[in-house]
Amino acid sequence: MSLFIPNATDAFLLPFFVCSVSSRLSELLLQSLHCADSSNIGLKRMFLFVHRDPVSPRTGCSAVKFQTVFVASDVQNAQVTRFVGGGIAIGCAQSHVIADGHSFWHFMNSWSECARDVPISLPPLHMRTALLPASLTLEEAEKFPSPVASGKEFIIKRSTEDLAESVFHFTASTIRKLKNLALQHGLATSFTSFEVLCAHVWKHVTKARQLNGAQKVRCFFLLNTRSRLNPPLPDGYFGNALCRGSALTTAAELVGESLAATAARIHQNIVAYDDGTIRRELEEVEKFDPSMFPKLSKSNEEANQWSVNVASSPRFRVYETDFGWGRPEAVRPAWIRVDGEMVLFAGREGEGSVDVCLGLSPQTMQTLLQDHHFLG
Repeated sequence: MSLFIPNATDAFLLPFFVCSVSSRLSELLLQSLHCADSSNIGLKRMFLFVHRDPVSPRTGCSAVKFQTVFVASDVQNAQVTRFVGGGIAIGCAQSHVIADGHSFWHFMNSWSECARDVPISLPPLHMRTALLPASLTLEEAEKFPSPVASGKEFIIKRSTEDLAESVFHFTASTIRKLKNLALQHGLATSFTSFEVLCAHVWKHVTKARQLNGAQKVRCFFLLNTRSRLNPPLPDGYFGNALCRGSALTTAAELVGESLAATAARIHQNIVAYDDGTIRRELEEVEKFDPSMFPKLSKSNEEANQWSVNVASSPRFRVYETDFGWGRPEAVRPAWIRVDGEMVLFAGREGEGSVDVCLGLSPQTMQTLLQDHHFLG
């Protein structure tokens, strides 16, 4: 088997390198299905991707710690790790400065096509002016000062507290049941799998945190704007085309309301992002005073304290990334940055299943695991 690791949030050491570890890949996969802190695996800020190993791995190697050095100017890192007993982990990290999650998986799928010696199915389109505000030319935009003096000042660091990490697999049947439950209240004629799943996790995580009822809580999510613009961006657009949306309420209201009401909160914020809203936000970004970034960073930290932050998307074609060894056995995040972050991937069997990779404080995770309504 092999295990693959992508991340489009922070930068890594640029060189490609290979190493071996004494751990068995099967043990790692089983561990990831429970409350396991990925730091004891040694894989940092990457995702995991799994294949059958086409060649015999080296054996008898001692464990290797992968402590990579973070450099603000780095944009790409790749690592291959062999496991005793068979299997490899292919790890890749990419700076969010150059690509969002959609483009990251575009790159990974194109790379795997090159490895199989087949033509790239979707050539990248570098349309640098596609998201440029109407009030600016490209030359004018390039004259704007960098918002930070040094990228190192604003690298998102992992939470200082220990996090428990679990992978929750939601079958297509379970997600259909959640949709049906949400539709019983007549607040909408349809909900997406993303909306009901985020609502379900947000409600139960907030309940497990046992917060004061008046505490404000948010669910943050990223929206791919490619199809929301008019005219839409082509699927091959390579770069960042994201907006960050959020739903806000109090802990008491969230825990006490129906799944339908919570899904409706998320749905209303998602549909609000049309072409006009996105273009207005682009104009505001260009007018933003760079000196405000330190204050904005602090404000974000405070807002994130009791939030749920949704990353990645089950729509990404992660299991189509075939380097010539067949479909991966699993795709996992090797680390969770902060309490409340949830990373979504399509389930390996497809058909609408989703893997939710979640990081919480150990106490909150233990409470969540004992919540039969969440697991059921």
